[in-house]
Amino acid sequence: MLIQFEAYLTFENIYIWSNFGVMPLWLMLIFIPNARITQILINSVIIPLILSVAYVYVVYQGILLDESLLDIFKLYIS
Repeated sequence: MLIQFEAYLTFENIYIWSNFGVMPLWLMLIFIPNARITQILINSVIIPLILSVAYVYVVYQGILLDESLLDIFKLYIS
């Protein structure tokens, strides 16, 4: 089961899902910035921890696969 999950965690999928995870927070900041739930989510430490774990995993896999760091960040260019 973990091997199948690891096969799903490609650089592209991590990039897409991290963007999908951040978009609701941006929308909350734009449309309901004074709501209590927005203040709780934006000021919590959970969201930055989740994103930092994802980026550390990307860097770790890049080191293990001997990928060039510039090749990984081509996702941002395209």
